[in-house]
Amino acid sequence: LGECYGGWGPTIMWWCPSNENSWNKYSVKTGELTFSPTSTDATSVVNELALLLTSDRLNNDSRQIITNAYNDAGGGNAGLRIAQKLIVSTPEFHSQNTVEFDGRSRPEVEKPPPSGKEYKAIVYVFLDGGADTFNMLVPHSQCTGKDMYNEYQQVRGILSLPKDQLLQIDANSNDQPCRKFGLHPEFTNLHGLYNNKDLLFTANIGVLAEPDVTKENWWTKHEQTQLFAHNVQADEVQKVDLFNSQAGKGMLGRMMDILSQKGHQVNSLSVEGTPDVLNGAIPTTFVSSDGVTTFNPIPWAPDIEDLIKVLNNGVSYTSGLFGETWSRLLHQTLGENKILVNALQNSEPTQTFPDTDLGNQLKTVARLTKMRNVLGSDRNAFYVELGGFDNHGNLNSEFRELVIEVDQAIGKFAAEMKSQGIWNNVVLVGISEFARTLTPNSGQGSDHGWGGNYFVAGGEVKGGSILGEYPNDLTQNGSLVIDETGRMIPKRPWDSAWNGICDWFGVTDAIDLNVVLPNRNKFTNLLFSKDQMFESTTGPTPPLPTPPPTPPLPTPPPIFSSAPFPTSSTPFPTSSPKPMIKIRGVVRMILKTLPGEANKRVLKRARNLLRAHITPKLEAASVQKVGIKKRKEITQRKETEKNKRGKKKVGRKRKRINKKK
Repeated sequence: LGECYGGWGPTIMWWCPSNENSWNKYSVKTGELTFSPTSTDATSVVNELALLLTSDRLNNDSRQIITNAYNDAGGGNAGLRIAQKLIVSTPEFHSQNTVEFDGRSRPEVEKPPPSGKEYKAIVYVFLDGGADTFNMLVPHSQCTGKDMYNEYQQVRGILSLPKDQLLQIDANSNDQPCRKFGLHPEFTNLHGLYNNKDLLFTANIGVLAEPDVTKENWWTKHEQTQLFAHNVQADEVQKVDLFNSQAGKGMLGRMMDILSQKGHQVNSLSVEGTPDVLNGAIPTTFVSSDGVTTFNPIPWAPDIEDLIKVLNNGVSYTSGLFGETWSRLLHQTLGENKILVNALQNSEPTQTFPDTDLGNQLKTVARLTKMRNVLGSDRNAFYVELGGFDNHGNLNSEFRELVIEVDQAIGKFAAEMKSQGIWNNVVLVGISEFARTLTPNSGQGSDHGWGGNYFVAGGEVKGGSILGEYPNDLTQNGSLVIDETGRMIPKRPWDSAWNGICDWFGVTDAIDLNVVLPNRNKFTNLLFSKDQMFESTTGPTPPLPTPPPTPPLPTPPPIFSSAPFPTSSTPFPTSSPKPMIKIRGVVRMILKTLPGEANKRVLKRARNLLRAHITPKLEAASVQKVGIKKRKEITQRKETEKNKRGKKKVGRKRKRINKKK
């Protein structure tokens, strides 16, 4: 057991010996499998492994396939190795089900066809650890009522950045305490994007349960969360669901689920870790920043992919559901892996990305956007992550290195998106679980804060502005500073920024937005709209393929009279005693014949036609109503008489019983 080729160990090694002799000589072992079968006979070996690894559930067909593979490998250690690999790929190993093949081979996974719809992508950049965002965006000059930079310098002390080194920007907003702000000196690429109107900042944003949080009530209003805990707040900013109304799902996961239901072809892809933000009904594809690893990557290992597919072929309806689910997903994963590997080989970006953690991740995202037609998707959600922002000590030097890495990686990514011609179709959002305290600690660092300042970049972003309200008092006397450490109460929740981004991405209906952002209705006046965050499309959108004609509605059941439906030349029958037909009932009947919300325009037109043509005829026809009330009275009278007769029968029966006694 070794770390090479995604193997067994505390780390993952992707540079490994290329032949078995070198492997045995140079590789570092973390252990060995010491199992030795009691017999050298192939059938006995496989039966013994089946007993140990599947509690003897392994079906006879699979046993025979594995026995043949054992013999083909020449038995011994090579055969044992093959047999173990094959058994741990079977549905019986991964579930407690019994499995019976039905003779069907699963179809090969095919490359999905291009969507044909306009492409859009969100890149979620998570700055893990709590980034010091009050040193990303600093008040500079032309402030109202006081010198905000001087106040910043006094509060931050040794953590403050020299004024003459800040990269000046215009706030372009009357909501800010200063007209001029400064970016961190190493944010040279972000400074350029801001001045080119491709990047905006959202000021003092964070996790909020409800509006109007003050220094007096902030604790009681957030008892359902742990405001300054890394793991909890990382969950909160990725789920954006403080009250768990959509438990287990991330914000982007919910967004992609809705877009999938609306007919978009979507893909959620993580380039780093297993993030909560992508959790949803749409499965997440995990791609390493080093690319996609082929299945069974050991160069000298026998190719067993075809055998594994046979061991996971179609099963009968009497087989277990969990085993079938495993086999289906394994077969699908093997096919998708092959498609991704082949596609990524020809998707090198034109830009030279920095050889850093975030640089390599965004390079992989760029390669994936380049092969968007191969993936067949028109909506992508990407997750990348850079750690190291929990700077309790030596903040200035450590934060500077991180800022350089972020700036260089995003600068190259923006340039690559422009060269691919999709910068207008991409939004990159920088996020951290919380900001840091304004006041320095004794270790020349700062501690866990709350509200912070973040950036949104993209070709259609209405950049060159600061949205929200930057705090106008950074001292302990400030209305939003909750203690002497300088923790800042956010003015707006994360819902506010994501509200506009969701709308731009295609989630436009209020009902759908409430699913993606369950808490948004509490902050009606604090939400950013799409118009505040994005420009209209600057270039012509590629023409979409002509949609297929809308199929005719199925013929409804005969709820009307058997007479022909009235037209302008056919008078509505006045002698029929049918009840008055309600427009709402007709629309509801049509609604049932449509798949979901697919044809809202058809419904709207149908409703208008009904109102325009049927209602006047109904009113003019004076159709007689059936005496519903009278029929009710007759029915009730019959029921009463029936009950009386039943009671009499019971009484007579009791008398007969008493007489016999």
